[in-house]
Amino acid sequence: MEAAGNYFGHAVAMGTDTVGDRQTPLVYVTWKITHIAENGDWRELLPPIERDTRWFLTDAAWPYTERKLGEVGFNGDFTNPAASGAAVDPGMELECKHEQRDGKNYERWDLPYGSRETAPPPDETLRRWGAKWKAERKPGGRPSTPPPAKPKPSTQITDEDIGPTVDSEAPQANDSDIPF
Repeated sequence: MEAAGNYFGHAVAMGTDTVGDRQTPLVYVTWKITHIAENGDWRELLPPIERDTRWFLTDAAWPYTERKLGEVGFNGDFTNPAASGAAVDPGMELECKHEQRDGKNYERWDLPYGSRETAPPPDETLRRWGAKWKAERKPGGRPSTPPPAKPKPSTQITDEDIGPTVDSEAPQANDSDIPF
């Protein structure tokens, strides 16, 4: 079993099949996986491995399957399916996840979630959150309010606590005035 994570490979075959007691139809892509992502770099897998991505051909799964088929450049012919474009050359990023079924561990391969179609939030929402961010922060991500003043120690002694200093006009004591 391969480690869960991100991989890179290219499509080498595509076909259809059925699975399970209900014979649920699916379309699969076989990938020759050549690299694994490690610490921000791609490390070559020697030897390369082959794994399948599978997408179900049911009404419920269709929106997801249709998007994935578009990403691999599906030719539109389910009787003779083929991938094209980036899926074949230079290849695409794939994701391996682990799941348990019937007490056994399985790999589940798919195109990464990040490859899905996205829609940015409405402009008004972005402006509102941008204004909130700027109102609460200075450039550089620091809070806009200054840090609290350093508190004075509670045992601080001032000149008033000590009393007056020696008066220059007062008679000065000499050693003979000390009673001990």
